[in-house]
Amino acid sequence: MSTRRRPTLAETRRSLRRTAGAAVPGTDGIRPVADRTGLALSYNQEQQWFLHRWEPSRSEYNATVPVRLRGPLDVTALTRALRTIVGRHEVLRTCYGEEDGTPYQIVNASGGPDLRVVDATGRDEESVTELVAGPGNEPFDLDRGPVVRATLVRTGPEDHVLVLVVHHIAFDGASLTILVEELVACYAAAAAGTAPVLREVPVQYGDFAAWQRGAPAEKLMADQLGYWRGRLAGASVPVFPADRPRPARPSGAGAAHSLFLPARLADDLAVLAKDHRVSPLSVYLAGFNALLAAYTGQDDLCVGSVFSGRTRRETDRLIGYFANTLVLRTSAAGNPTFGELLRRTHETVLGAHLNQDVPFHRLVKELGITRRPGRNPLFDVCFTMHHAIAESVRVGDIEVGAFSLPRRTSQFDLTVEITEVIGEGVCLWAEYSTDLFDAERIERLCGDYLRVLTAMAASPQSRIGAGREPRLLHELFEARAAEQPDAPALRTPDRTVTYAELDAAANALAAALREHGTGPDLPVAVLLDPGAELTTAALAIMKSGSAYLPLDPLHPRERWADVLRQTGCRVVVAPAARARELPASVTVIEPDRRDAAGGALPCPARPGNLAYVIFTSGSTGQPKGVLIEHAAAVNFVRGTPGRLAPDPRDRVVQFTSPAFDVSVYEMFVTLAGGGCLVSAPRSVLLDPRALAALMRRERVSVFLSTPATLSLLDGYDLPDLRKLSIGGEAPSRDLVRRWRADGRVIQNGYGPAETTVEASCGILDDRDWDELPSIGSERAGYRIHILDEHGVPVPDGTAGELHITGAGLARGYLGRPGLTAERFLPDPFGPPGTRMYRTGDLARRRGERLQILGRTDRQVKIRGHRVEPGEIEAVLADHPDIAQVTVEVTDRGNGDKDLVAHVVPAAGEAPTVAAVRSFLRDKLPPVMIPSRVVAVPAMPVTVGGKVDRARLTAGPTRTPRLTAGPARTLAEVFERQAARTPRAPAVTDGSGERTFAELDAHAGRLARVLRRHGVGPEDIVAVAAGKTADTVAVLLAVLKAGATYLPIAEDAPAHRCGLVLTDAAPRLLVHSRGARAAAGRPTPRACPGCAWTASPRTGRIPVPSVCASIRRSGPTSSTRRAPRAGRTVSRSSTAVWSACSTRTAGTSSGPARAAAGCASRSPRRWASTPPGADCCGCWPGTICTWSTTRSWATPERSSPRSRSTGSTSWT
Repeated sequence: MSTRRRPTLAETRRSLRRTAGAAVPGTDGIRPVADRTGLALSYNQEQQWFLHRWEPSRSEYNATVPVRLRGPLDVTALTRALRTIVGRHEVLRTCYGEEDGTPYQIVNASGGPDLRVVDATGRDEESVTELVAGPGNEPFDLDRGPVVRATLVRTGPEDHVLVLVVHHIAFDGASLTILVEELVACYAAAAAGTAPVLREVPVQYGDFAAWQRGAPAEKLMADQLGYWRGRLAGASVPVFPADRPRPARPSGAGAAHSLFLPARLADDLAVLAKDHRVSPLSVYLAGFNALLAAYTGQDDLCVGSVFSGRTRRETDRLIGYFANTLVLRTSAAGNPTFGELLRRTHETVLGAHLNQDVPFHRLVKELGITRRPGRNPLFDVCFTMHHAIAESVRVGDIEVGAFSLPRRTSQFDLTVEITEVIGEGVCLWAEYSTDLFDAERIERLCGDYLRVLTAMAASPQSRIGAGREPRLLHELFEARAAEQPDAPALRTPDRTVTYAELDAAANALAAALREHGTGPDLPVAVLLDPGAELTTAALAIMKSGSAYLPLDPLHPRERWADVLRQTGCRVVVAPAARARELPASVTVIEPDRRDAAGGALPCPARPGNLAYVIFTSGSTGQPKGVLIEHAAAVNFVRGTPGRLAPDPRDRVVQFTSPAFDVSVYEMFVTLAGGGCLVSAPRSVLLDPRALAALMRRERVSVFLSTPATLSLLDGYDLPDLRKLSIGGEAPSRDLVRRWRADGRVIQNGYGPAETTVEASCGILDDRDWDELPSIGSERAGYRIHILDEHGVPVPDGTAGELHITGAGLARGYLGRPGLTAERFLPDPFGPPGTRMYRTGDLARRRGERLQILGRTDRQVKIRGHRVEPGEIEAVLADHPDIAQVTVEVTDRGNGDKDLVAHVVPAAGEAPTVAAVRSFLRDKLPPVMIPSRVVAVPAMPVTVGGKVDRARLTAGPTRTPRLTAGPARTLAEVFERQAARTPRAPAVTDGSGERTFAELDAHAGRLARVLRRHGVGPEDIVAVAAGKTADTVAVLLAVLKAGATYLPIAEDAPAHRCGLVLTDAAPRLLVHSRGARAAAGRPTPRACPGCAWTASPRTGRIPVPSVCASIRRSGPTSSTRRAPRAGRTVSRSSTAVWSACSTRTAGTSSGPARAAAGCASRSPRRWASTPPGADCCGCWPGTICTWSTTRSWATPERSSPRSRSTGSTSWT
């Protein structure tokens, strides 16, 4: 610890005076200039003059000074007082000329502002405020002058408001104090008929401008530039968490929030300043630095502050523009005590005081700092402190006080002002940009600032980290639970869990986990579906001090075993039934374990310990474990823009796979904001119609998904949904347009798992769209560099590799130090020791917004999940019948991407598609299983000997797929023809012509819908067949899915259709919307949730409508229990479970059931005579799916059970 004594305030002032030099003849002080013609402008004035020339009609640089005058006012004396002040200060009667592009001052010999009187007697306060604000909105003409205006608003016989408006070129904050003091003195003298007694003004502002351009001042500034070069080297701008992304063109609109500090706190802070021999500015700024470090998660703190710029004695009583904005850079590294941070802050303030003569714009130019459009280049947040002022003074019978005008502009993102008001206390004023912040966030910030100041005054020896509450991810939830214990935290199909109940359950499970040796940086796995138990387990693991390790129950067992082996995990939270599926070396703890004390226990974890471990696809064949610490996770959650973050009004559906890091967003951002998580069985979440019904029923207002998932919900009525957060892949403009139509806010986020979920985000607007969607700008606590191959920043609009730095970076990869060193690099643009993550994404900047252009490697995104084709290749290389393999991705448009595996058979006949997919299903998650497998005799290679991927995926060189059995032969024949003649017409119907490529793409999308419902080989899909292109597409889709196609004649009698369906027991029934009735068959009618409004010509993915449950063929049995939603019934079961909310139990006929609209979920047996059409025209025992056909036609069929397509001819 340094023992160097700090200078006192008096010593600091003497040092400043020595720096300024003497103000007597014979020294380098400011001297009057004899020739007053053509005086140069000061650097500050020159900057203002150029701004005015650029936009002369703007008024934002007008300073409005409203003064309230209560009492019998002498208007004549007031006019004389104003003329005296203008005559005393040349700058108030100066206009500005130009010669050869160089401005100069023209000082008028005399003159003063004409006092304009406006009568507002009897008007309300609002209209008076508008009158007072009006003069400040009128621009000045600097060429002609004057630069000051005076208006007197009479609101009553003895109540007036004097409105003085001065252009910033002649005025600053310190000038306001001088102006008011001299106005009081001059008015009192004029009213008494005497001359005012004022301090002598030895020089004028023009003399100061001439001095500033002279050699002594230039030498002084050159010396000070050396200080600033060292001080600001490598400085970074803290990214303050905002409620909205920064607009490309800031509006300048602002607002303010103010409050008075408690008197006791103000007194304690004054004692703290005295005890530590520092100025009050240093004390208040140190507290703000501690707050800024907590809010941004950064240690390099750059804050702007306005200094008077009056370092020469001669300028003490001059009105003019002397003020200079400086950058106060303080380090909060090492979690210092408040006392240590105060010492660092004091040294920063003192250094700035001693080197404040360099004008800010010149400093930026000399240091070569890149300008940021619409922003200050060195800081976004400003902090100032004003000297003590009086709330009001008396001048004879007149009381002179302030008249408050609402602040409607903001020069910076945030400006915090501390003002000592005599007789009132210390006032805190926060002015903020309404482009970025909501009033609620600023009010919370002010409250947090008072808490930091209180902690600093009470215990200067405490570390600033102790005041950052909360510091651990689960503590964000605990703070909200303490604030709203009875609010709903979780909604399940059968109950509501409050914050207090969730906290108690997590505490009980955490205590049970402690008994099994959990602790900091030790992972505990969770094998549960999204829902209440998963959330409880995640919180409990973190409360126990361990790291949360999610496993997805849908992933293969080999994947679980690999993750458990890599992490060395010995404890898994899972249902007891899962124990036999897990390695014998792990201990399984059930999620409802309650045999330990349920009270909260001290958590041994620290911000630097692991919060969770998430695994992503790895190019070497093994998934990579990403290590996320609590500090990074807290930075992410707290930095979520307020407009997008869930709040206590919101309900958020738990939709995402727990092994996908977006699930962290869903859980912890929602719970930290006070929202409610809505959970449901996985079968509901995977069925778009059921999901939409859940979202309507539970009034879900926030939804996180990929664009591909969101497109499945097109056409559903979701009136409560108001916030959408999409990511993982680029959305289409049409998708954004459709979902914005109802006024929803749509955020597009970007961020690898290595940077804690999301590093940038922005609001999407289809009206402001480049050729690519924007991923917004950096979130709070992050910085993004776009660099060329040499690590040099690229110009705006130029492509480069995206690198991320900041508080959200992961610790690295589990057990892979080499890969960690390769991807997590030293940050050359930040303080020593900082890192940046090399993403491998190509990107560019467009102003403040970023766009992703592609990848530098082979990594791809499939439905939002990162997939390394190399990992799939490594697994397939172990297949005994495959000699060589490469995996590529094909883009089907509209966000659809498929993985295609090209294989060289080892010998003899190639393995079937089913065999390949079955082999992979035991080793990889579903998203990583290729949808197509193509056999090639040999891999094409480049001249360099590498696989020629371009030739491999080119259409003309494509080879037939691997055979998967005779049931798919027709699909293979069609695909080969589509590859050869993609633009040739394939089918024509009444609505037009379809090419082979269009039909293949349509069938591919339908096939994926069928697969999501579990359709596969040996399943039967019944189709209401018509002579349309859409029916052909459905036929092909069924064959692509590996199932059997069963046509149902629309004009057949109802009992015959029922017998066909009963006998064949189809897996799905696919029919059209709006079909006409024929031959006594009931007209299919839409269920409330499955109306289809899209045209098949748009290429959008159809929305499946599940109206009845799964049924397999087999002997009749009435003893079987009904299956749960989404569970496949064994082939020996005939129980039918109704999943359609519009049915009525016990109704015998389909039309009657459809009209009644029942909600039965009980099993039904089929009688000897099958029931009629049910609900929307579907038949019991099937899952119906809307096709996109608009009318029905009926080809004759010879046998309802035949697997062939018969002899039907298509027109």
